[in-house]
Formats: sequence, structure tokens, C-alpha cells
Amino acid sequence: MNYIELFKKYSWLINFIMLVLLAYMLASLTSSYISSRLFSVPTVNTADTALEQKAVVPAVKKDQNYYTSIVERNIFNSSAHGLEDIANGGSGPVSKSSLSARLLGTVAGSSEYAYAVIQVNNDINVYRVKDEIGNAVILAIERKKVIILHNGAKEELSMYEEENKGVTGTAAGTAYNVTQVGKGTYNIPENQFKSAIQNMGELLTQARVVPNMSSGNISGYRIFAITPGSLYANIGLHDGDVIHSVNGIQVTTPESALQLFQQLQNERRFTVNIDRNGQPMTLNYTVQ
Repeated sequence: MNYIELFKKYSWLINFIMLVLLAYMLASLTSSYISSRLFSVPTVNTADTALEQKAVVPAVKKDQNYYTSIVERNIFNSSAHGLEDIANGGSGPVSKSSLSARLLGTVAGSSEYAYAVIQVNNDINVYRVKDEIGNAVILAIERKKVIILHNGAKEELSMYEEENKGVTGTAAGTAYNVTQVGKGTYNIPENQFKSAIQNMGELLTQARVVPNMSSGNISGYRIFAITPGSLYANIGLHDGDVIHSVNGIQVTTPESALQLFQQLQNERRFTVNIDRNGQPMTLNYTVQ
């Protein structure tokens, strides 16, 4: 019997064996797959977990400018003090400041809008919370005083009028010879005007000024609590007036107001645009 006849005779057996082997392989693969699904240890994706944690607990981003000036100068003279000490502004009682600076005026309020006018030597500038004055840092600006951090301790800069109580001021001791020559038009004696405007410390105590807010922005400055007999009262300003511009220059920041104030020392004519009871007005002045 040759091989071909032998193959034909037992082909059914060969097919049977092949089916059995195929069934065994399929069963083995199925078992392995089921086992891996039932008993495998889940893989943790650390990147995804980190993202989920960030989504649940967002990181708090600190304003670095808040601490930079203090940290750079090492105001506490020790690396042991942390940011909490700086934010709290030191500890202990507040003493009178020994800093060589003179507080001329303040606008109290939130730290965003509060500012102080301070004279250091012959320089007069506008300062805000967190600004440096020499080797000190401003912690708070309140009415008529500024709290600073100086050599690791809290100190208070008092305003001009508080340090000079009992001194006769221009408003109380001098009668201004301002003449109204028309509606909203005034003549001011040159000597009295220059004397008043050069004494900024006293002039800033004769009225209060606060930002006038409109749609979240500063729109001029409102003046009130004007001292009777002061220069403000004599040149026709009223409590509640909102000063918008001087000589056409908008007053939108404390810095611009201070700059205009200083420029007036050399002006012979100037105009002030205001709102009074919601109505625009222009006041005209001649210094002679």
C-alpha cells in the first residue's frame, strides 16, 4: 500500500487530531485572557493623578512682588523669619518712627487705592502699601498716619498736623485776599499763592481727597472736609466737588495729581475742570 492510499485511508483521523489541537489552543488563550482581566493589578498613571489632584485642590499662586522688596534687603537681618512674619508686619507695640521722613498727607482705604505723600530730604513722592522708604517698608496707610516696618519693628509716621499741634496754620492765621471777578473766575495774590502751595504739608491737612470711582476706574478725585478760611475755600471749591483735570491734564492717579500740584508753583494762569452735584464746571484762576 503506498503513502497516498494510506493517507486517504486515515485522513479522517488526521482531521480529528487537528480539530482537537485547535480546540485546545483556543481554550488556552481564552483562559489566559480571562485570568489576566480578573487578577491583574491596575496601573496608576501618576501624570493623570497629578492632574486630578490639581483640579481638586488648585495651587495658590503667591504674588511675588508682595515679598520681593523685603526679602532682597533682608529687613529682619535673619533668614529664620518666614513669609508669615513679613505679611504680619512684625510684632510688638507701634512706636514713633525714627525714620528721616515727613508724612504730608494720606488717602486711606483699600491697599489698592490708599496712598501717602511723603517727603524724604527734599524729595516729595507718592507711596503705597509695600513701597520702600529708605530701609523701611510701608505696612498700612491710615488716615493721618502710616505704619512702617523699620529694623524689624512696627513704627508710625504721623502726619504734619499731628506733629505740629498748636502751631498756627495759614488757614487759621491768614486771610486770603482772593478776589472773585466773575462766575468761576478768581484772582489770587502771588505771594499768598506761592506761600500756600510751597507748604504742602499744611495745605494737605486743610481738606480730604479720595478717588472718585466710576465703572471700577478712578475718574478724578473728590474733595471734602474743606477747612473754612483755607485756600481751597477761598478759590471757590466746595465739599463734594470732583476734580477731573487741571489745565486739560486728567487727574487719574495720585502721581499725576502730585505732579500737577508741583507744576502749579510756576503757573500764572490755570483752569480746573470739576463736577459739582453732577454738573460740569470750569474754574479759572489768575495768579497776580
